[in-house]
Amino acid sequence: MGDPYPTIPYTWKAAAKSLQRTFKILDADESGFIEETEALAAGRALLGNADQAKKYWEKMKDHMDQDKNGRIEEKEFVNVQIRFLMDQKDPVVKATDAFAQFDAAFQKLQEGFTSALVQQQGAAAEVQAERDAEKAARKAEVEAAKAAKAES
Repeated sequence: MGDPYPTIPYTWKAAAKSLQRTFKILDADESGFIEETEALAAGRALLGNADQAKKYWEKMKDHMDQDKNGRIEEKEFVNVQIRFLMDQKDPVVKATDAFAQFDAAFQKLQEGFTSALVQQQGAAAEVQAERDAEKAARKAEVEAAKAAKAES
């Protein structure tokens, strides 16, 4: 068996760069690996629900986790996809199409993560507003009790 990570031909460098950019978004904790929690977050951002996200991770892991360690390294992420695309039939169109597809996926991930972040921030703001309202209500109760005690 040959090198599982062959040198990427020059014509594929743009697609590889796009994949590397996408990997860096997926690797949220910057550990150098895509792990389950990161892949599930990406799956939810791309697909919109937890069940589809789980299927996304399982498929991703099955195809890309070459050393079967349960996480995907950047080299695996890039090279497995490039190798797959290089094996396709139309060599003239495939590099250009691949770059466009990777770039579109990158944009969708960015939008999905941005949307998820906005939703999380909105939910956090709602929780904080509820806490502030509860705190204000308790303070008002204490003030009312003090006032009642002062009147008696």
